[in-house]
Amino acid sequence: MIVVNKRCVHCKDVYRYHYSGSYIPRHNDSDYCPICMKTIETALESVPPKRIKKSVETDEVDLKTLKQWEKDTIQEHEKKTSNDEIKFPLMKQVFSKLYNWEKEEHEVVERVNGRDEHKNKVFYYSYWPSNKIESLKITVEKEFNAETMEEIGYWKYYK
Repeated sequence: MIVVNKRCVHCKDVYRYHYSGSYIPRHNDSDYCPICMKTIETALESVPPKRIKKSVETDEVDLKTLKQWEKDTIQEHEKKTSNDEIKFPLMKQVFSKLYNWEKEEHEVVERVNGRDEHKNKVFYYSYWPSNKIESLKITVEKEFNAETMEEIGYWKYYK
């Protein structure tokens, strides 16, 4: 568990911020103390979201393309870090989404960032290990108007 003292950017009080651990209290925030964070969260409850992110099935790319993008990303990382004294591994996101009790297996979901004309798109491919080909599903993250559910475009992550 990593806990540090921080100063609230609003009220300037000193509070304990939990970076990690088995117990992270409610209203834990890196910038605001629990009292200010609770006030912010309460105020935002009355503001409905304007946009929604959904993963929708797509045929824009196939599994071969996604696997090639993963391979290219790894090769670029290795090339970029070839002269580094200490090498950090490239993180690959693999999720275990659902569990099938009968087959005793997890559905595997892998995230792949788009490349070339699909740059800035986030794709996922998922499958059941016992039935990879028939259960394969490729999805892409899209943005929708929360009120009308009209598609706006591809979901973009901003830093």
